[in-house]
Formats: sequence, structure tokens, C-alpha cells
Amino acid sequence: MVQGGQPTQSERVSLDKDEFDPWEAYNDPASKSYKFRQQELDDSINNAVQGQMAGVQKQVGMSELKSQLQAKGLNDQEINSFFEFANKNPAEYGVDGAAIATVLSQVIMLAMYFTVIFVMKKTFISFNFSYFRYTPDILSMIFKIGIPSSLSMLIMSFGQAVLNKILINYSSESVAAYQIVSRIDMLLFMPCLGIAIALTTIVGMFFGAKEFSKLVWVVKYGISRAVIITIVNVAILFLSAEMILPIFTSNQEVLSVGITYLKIIVLVYPAVAISVICARICQAFGEGMPLLVVTTVRVLVITAPLALYFYQTGKPVVWVWYSQVLAIVIATAISFLFLQHYFKKFHIVGDTSNS
Repeated sequence: MVQGGQPTQSERVSLDKDEFDPWEAYNDPASKSYKFRQQELDDSINNAVQGQMAGVQKQVGMSELKSQLQAKGLNDQEINSFFEFANKNPAEYGVDGAAIATVLSQVIMLAMYFTVIFVMKKTFISFNFSYFRYTPDILSMIFKIGIPSSLSMLIMSFGQAVLNKILINYSSESVAAYQIVSRIDMLLFMPCLGIAIALTTIVGMFFGAKEFSKLVWVVKYGISRAVIITIVNVAILFLSAEMILPIFTSNQEVLSVGITYLKIIVLVYPAVAISVICARICQAFGEGMPLLVVTTVRVLVITAPLALYFYQTGKPVVWVWYSQVLAIVIATAISFLFLQHYFKKFHIVGDTSNS
């Protein structure tokens, strides 16, 4: 059967190079060579027509889009710049493309949040800007929590830069291994970070309502579940380190350093979960300094000086990983002590028999 002047898939003629006869292809309509030549000609014509149609459709679409952009007040230069950007090969963007993608993702996320909160109104708390009033006490509380948190992020970024500077003296492979494992860290910490953020809201609510019994229960529940999740993830990472790292690199030296580092650092991940949650709970109490103190001790007082000392005394790179382990253990102890201090300070006790 012929559909639209072109043979169906079952009727298509296939020929090997040796079977094709040029004389038959032009002089014998009943031969396979003739049908094969005609089939190739039809395919060429159809492809050319489809290409032209696609070009026409693209031009029509661009013309309509140009009219819409002009209606919004854009001039020809701005419209041409937009089309040049839209038609550019993604592979040509490089680092600029990564930056553009980051900005676009943030803008899209902001738009989604705005839609959910102000358009769809799916949140428990509704916003009415007419009720907004300047309140110095509330602003002071925000700064009391926000400034230490911002400084903590700054210290962590500085600490990573210092650690990279120390590791590059060992080898570039050590830096690469550290960066790869740090990315894997983020995947593991996502569940714990989600629990910590949720606890900040819930604990703050119970703290303000003086529901201390519920507060104690939810704190114990959150910490215990975060530790259980982390232990499971630690077991998975420890046992599959040799399979996970090769996904990111094929360099054998990077793999050797990275696998060793991953198997050392994952052992204290449960402690990190406890430390992060304790610091977040302190923020729920309106206290931002514990996070800053813990971060300063972990990064600036222990990890960076010890790592530098081990390098200067000729210790292998594995001792830099040991410095991080020690810093995490001490930081977790300090975080837990801060939490106990604020429980006593605010007289937070409760019946946790239902936990």
C-alpha cells in the first residue's frame, strides 16, 4: 500500500551495495534497484519539504513572539538580543551558562513560592500587607538569629577555602577528592536538614505556647529519627564507597584518596545530625549564638589549625581527615551542652512517656 506517495515500512526496499544495479535503477521500473532509487528520491523530497515546513513554522512562531514582545514595549534591539540568546548553542555558554542557570532556577523557585503563598494561598499562615507594622522588638529578634547564622555560613566558606589551600599542598587529587566527597555529603544531609528545619518551626511554636511536654517529645523524636536515617545512610555509603566514587571520576589517585576520606568522615555523620538539630532548636528558642560558637570552634579553632599543623609536621593527608572528625565530635558535644543549658534556663520539662 502507498500512503501519501511513500511506501509503508513493510514495503520499503533494502539493498546491499553489491545488489544495486545503476542501469536497472534508471531503465527497469520492475527492478529492486529502480524502486530503491525512487524510494531514496522520495525520502529526500519529503525530508526537504518537512525541513522547509519546520522553518516556516519557526519563522511564523518567531514573528508572533516578536509581535507580542513589541506589544509589551520592547524595541527591536532588545528583541534581537533575546532571539540571539534563545538560539545560542547551550554548549557555548560554559561557566556563564552555569551562572545563568543558577539565577534562573532561583527566579523560578521564587515565582513558585510567590504563587503558592499569595496566589493559591495554600499555606497555613496568610499574608495581608495592610497589617504589617514596623516593630523594633521583632526586628531585633530576627537580627539576633539571622546575623550569627549568616556569620556561620561565612566562616564555613572561609574554612573550605583554607582547607583547599592546605590540601593543594598535598596534591590536586586531594582537593578533587575532598570536593567530590563534600558533594556526596550534601545528599546525605538533606533528610537531616529537612528534619532540623521542620523542628525549628515546630519547637518555636510549642515554645511560644509553653507546651513544654510536646516540645520535649518532638525534640526527642526528631533527633532519634535523624540519627536512625543517618546511620542507615552511613552504612550504605561505607559499604558502597568503591562503587559511588567512580561515578564522579576515573582518576585512580582521586579514587584512592576519596574512598579513604569518605569511609573516615561518614563515621561521624550521626554526630553531625545531632549537632545541626541542636543548633536549630536553639534558634527556635530565639538564640542564634550557639550556631556561631559551634561553627567557629569546629572550623577556625580545631579543623583549620590542626590540618595546617599536620601538614607542616609532614603527616599524610589522612590526618587532615582526622582533624575534621575530632572537630565534629567536639562541636556536637558543645551543641548538646548548649541545648541542655537552654532547657534548664527556660525550665523546659515535660512528660515524655508517650515517646
